[in-house]
Amino acid sequence: MTKTAQHTLTRSECYDLVWSIPLAALALDYQITVYRWRQLCVRYSIPLPRPKHWTKIRVGISVERPALSPWPPDSPEPTIFFSKRVHGEPSGTIPMEHELQHPLLFSVQKSLTCTKNSFLRHGLRQSTPQQVDIRAAPDNVSRALQFMDALLMSVQNRGYTIEVKSQGSFVRVHGQAIGFRCRERLRRIPIAEMPYLRYLLEPTGVLSFQLIIRHVWHHREWAEGAQSLEEQIPAILEKMESESGKLDKEQRERESGWADLAERQRVLQEGIQHQQNELDRFKDLLRQSARYQKTKDLRAYLATFKQGSDADQTSDRDEWLLWAHAKADWYDPELNIFDPWLPEVKKDTLNIEKPQEMSEAREDFPFVTNSYPNRRGKW
Repeated sequence: MTKTAQHTLTRSECYDLVWSIPLAALALDYQITVYRWRQLCVRYSIPLPRPKHWTKIRVGISVERPALSPWPPDSPEPTIFFSKRVHGEPSGTIPMEHELQHPLLFSVQKSLTCTKNSFLRHGLRQSTPQQVDIRAAPDNVSRALQFMDALLMSVQNRGYTIEVKSQGSFVRVHGQAIGFRCRERLRRIPIAEMPYLRYLLEPTGVLSFQLIIRHVWHHREWAEGAQSLEEQIPAILEKMESESGKLDKEQRERESGWADLAERQRVLQEGIQHQQNELDRFKDLLRQSARYQKTKDLRAYLATFKQGSDADQTSDRDEWLLWAHAKADWYDPELNIFDPWLPEVKKDTLNIEKPQEMSEAREDFPFVTNSYPNRRGKW
């Protein structure tokens, strides 16, 4: 259990305290929540810093602090009692030097600073897949959150959109999505006791920020060194602008190429279809020519047959000639006469096409086609 000690502060001491340390850090040192701190300040007329106060302080902007209003002379100045945490005792969370401003980092702070979260990969705490991508050692979590807060606020002030998905964190600049993540660099330490070459990864304490342009292996990285990451935010924003312009140009060129390819495919398909239509028409012409020639031969045969058998005129022969001339007219491609007895016959091949009703009937009654007994004589 966390040990605490009674502590008293005057009204002026509370005023100096809330203007020197963020309320989130005070809530860790004193057994009072941020909401309770605000209530106390309102109750005792202590002015509070505005929401972006600590962000301005962090980037070096001077902020004027309002004066503390005097307490009424007819009443004694109050003394505020607190339960202060004993120095060195665990607080359950890692303290923050400044209060975060961007709402996307509140859940990340809870995930990374909670000491109950014992999951570490290569000594780094990491956010969940549905949060802003941050991975840092426990001692460097506060620093990583402060930098990401300053960066996200700068991105938001420029009017860009921040998207958090299961695939990662993205900033959308002029319609183009660019991935980003904050990492603490690792170094490889070889393990000599192993029979084969193997390395152990451990944190270096150096934070880095990466912009993922197209793929994970295609990124641009900034690391702390001679300049802090906050000082490199303008360069990061400029890189976002330039890369978004390149991505937009590539997308327009790609869409133009796709449109040209689709047009070429359409023209090619139209040519193939026109060629097939021409071939079909020519084949139909050949079929009609063959039918016409066969019709001429048939009529010539009937004329010869009639002349050769004029002496033998019978009713059966006359009836047969009428029938034969009717079939010749039916077969003639120019007349296109319908014969009620041959409705399903294809004139080009003289084959009977299976009616649709018959095929449907065979599907409904499959036993009609295969009604044969087996070897044992059973149906």
